[in-house]
Amino acid sequence: QAELILGVSIKATGLAQAQSDASARMGRVMDKLAGMGIAKDQIKTVRFNIYPQYAQDQTLTGYQVDNIISARTKAIDKVGDILDAAVAAGANRVERIGFSVADPRPLAVKARDEAMADAKAKAEQLAKLAGVRLGRPTQITESGGAPPPPVQMAVPRAAEAYALTTPISPGETEIRVNVQVTYSIQ
Repeated sequence: QAELILGVSIKATGLAQAQSDASARMGRVMDKLAGMGIAKDQIKTVRFNIYPQYAQDQTLTGYQVDNIISARTKAIDKVGDILDAAVAAGANRVERIGFSVADPRPLAVKARDEAMADAKAKAEQLAKLAGVRLGRPTQITESGGAPPPPVQMAVPRAAEAYALTTPISPGETEIRVNVQVTYSIQ
């Protein structure tokens, strides 16, 4: 699955105007995402900030409103199109695109099976080389690898910068399980 962290950043001289403009633009972005097949329960607000803006002499000149959402989709092949549609609808901030396995549990089970088989094969080889027989495991420790870092992508503020489809490549995601097994010897 893919997770897009994106949103709108609006500046205006008045706070009410900045909030209104950000709200309207974000509404269009969320509607467009829903129209692209992203379920409403897969779209959530992750950050909402209001920043006063000051001139060099510290006089208040206006406000900036940032409204950032997370949108998850299993349509990996459509991420570029979804991103383009969101930008065309008014998103002017793309903070992160990340890829992950929606349910890593079955893959972790398979990786665990392979790790245990590999540990036993290595232990049996070492026992044979030492002229002893391998006994039962006396201790088993498991650790999982960290997920790969998300793909980072910066987007220009102007939506007009996107005239072509944005190419996005998910690459591969690795599920890693490490086991350390101590065997008795006979």
